[in-house]
Amino acid sequence: MPNYLIEPDAVQEDPDALEVASIWIAKQGLHCALNVGIYADHTQVDERVAWGVMIADMIGHLSHALRDVYGYEASQSKVAILNSLLKEIDVPTSELHGFFAD
Repeated sequence: MPNYLIEPDAVQEDPDALEVASIWIAKQGLHCALNVGIYADHTQVDERVAWGVMIADMIGHLSHALRDVYGYEASQSKVAILNSLLKEIDVPTSELHGFFAD
């Protein structure tokens, strides 16, 4: 049985809420479902930039969670996460596989 995260209250309160990413560890690997194309009707929004903002926001929330759970300094966690991210982009630890589903 999969372990699901609890949805934030705002998601349950907003009928227009939209899931943009789901990340799983399964079969000893990382598996992602990404909602690409959410800005297709918004010519003033560069979706690449929007995803960067979402990832940065996730890093901020994660650094605060690591502070609260383990006592790590949030600013040091941001640096560690960013360094790991850049290293993984430059030298991936695994190949990307997948497909685009409408």
